[in-house]
Amino acid sequence: IALIEQGSKAVGQMFSSLFFPIIPFLLQLVVVGWFLVVALYLSSWGEQEYRVSFKNNRDCSDFEACSRTLNDSIPQAYQSNDTCTPQEFEPCKTVCPEAMCQFVKYTKNKDYSWMQFVNVFGLYWGVFFFSAFAEIVLAGVFSQWYWTFNKKTDLPDCSLGTAMWNATVFHLGTIAFGSLLIAIVRMIRTVLEYIERKTKRFNNDLTRCLIWCCKCCLWCLEKFMRFVNRNAYIMCAVKNTNFCKSAKEAFSLLMRNLVRVVVLDSVVDFLLFLGKLVIVLLTGVASYMTFSGQIPEIKDDIPTLNYFFTPIVFIVIGSYFIASSFFGVYAMAVDTLFLCFLEDLERNDGSMEKPYYMSKSLKKILGKMEKTVNESRYRSP
Repeated sequence: IALIEQGSKAVGQMFSSLFFPIIPFLLQLVVVGWFLVVALYLSSWGEQEYRVSFKNNRDCSDFEACSRTLNDSIPQAYQSNDTCTPQEFEPCKTVCPEAMCQFVKYTKNKDYSWMQFVNVFGLYWGVFFFSAFAEIVLAGVFSQWYWTFNKKTDLPDCSLGTAMWNATVFHLGTIAFGSLLIAIVRMIRTVLEYIERKTKRFNNDLTRCLIWCCKCCLWCLEKFMRFVNRNAYIMCAVKNTNFCKSAKEAFSLLMRNLVRVVVLDSVVDFLLFLGKLVIVLLTGVASYMTFSGQIPEIKDDIPTLNYFFTPIVFIVIGSYFIASSFFGVYAMAVDTLFLCFLEDLERNDGSMEKPYYMSKSLKKILGKMEKTVNESRYRSP
C-alpha cells in the first residue's frame, strides 16, 4: 500500500508523465497506417495473365509460328485457353489473324506471401518498439524521482525531456532488441493460427489438442517475456546497462523477493481494475442521464436522438481506453518504484554513509519488517 501511495505522489509531482502516452500512441498510429498502405499495395500487386483464344474455332496449328517449346521439348501448337505472352504470341497473330492472346485476370505475384509476412512482422515490431519506448521513458522519469534524495527541492525541472533524450540517444538498441523478442513470439503465434485455419477441416482431436497446447505455451511465453522486458527497461533506466545485463539483474532481484512481487502485482492489478471500472461506470451513467434528458439544466441544449445508446457506447469505449492509458502510467510508476526500492535495500544500509533514498513511509514499513524478522529469530530455538 505504501508503494501505491508513493506511486501517486510520483505521478503527481511528475504530472507531465500522464500526457506522455499520447506521443507513442501517435507513433503507433503511424506504424499501423504504414502497414495498411503497404498491405494495399501488395494486394494490388499482381501479374497479368493472358490466354489463347481463336475466333470461329479457327485451327492455326499448321503455322510454325503458332507453336511454342516448353522445357526444351518438342514444339507444341498453341491450344485454346493456353497461357501466353503478347510478345511471344505476336508472330502467330501475324500469320493467323484469328488467333488472339487476350488478358484474363491478375494473379498474385509469387513473392506476395513472404512480403506480406514481412509486412505483418514489421507491424508487430513497430508497435512493440514504441510501446517499449514509452515504458523505458516512464521508467526513467520515475527512477529519477526515486533516486532524488530531497524530492521537494532537488527534482529536475524537465525530467520527462531528459528521460526521452536518454531513451532516444542511449537506449534505442535495448528497445529494439526487447521489442524484437516480443515480435518474434507474436509472429510465431500468428503463423500457428494461420496454419490452424488452413488445416481446420483436416484436424482431428489429437492435432487440435497439440495446436491448443502450442498456442497456450506461446501465450504464456509472450506474457513472461513482457514481464521480463518491462523490468529490464526499468533496470536499464536505473543503471544504464544493456538489455541482457538489465534483464538478468532485474530478474535475479525479483526472484530474491518473489513473495513481495506476487503480492504487489495482485494488489496493484486489482486496484487498477477497480479504478477503470469506476471511471467507465461513472462515464456511462453520466452519458445516459445526459442523452436521456434527465438533467433539466442542459436538457434543452442536447439534441433529440432516436438511438441515444449509440453515442453512449462510443463514450464508454473511449473512456475505457483513456482510463487504461492513464492507469498504465500509474502502474509503470508503481513497478519502477518497487524495483528501485529493492535496489535501494541492496545498495544501501541506512547509515550516514549509505542512506536510504526511500520515503519515510517505506522506512517505517522496512523497520517493522526488520523488527518482525528479529523477533522470529529470537523466538526460534
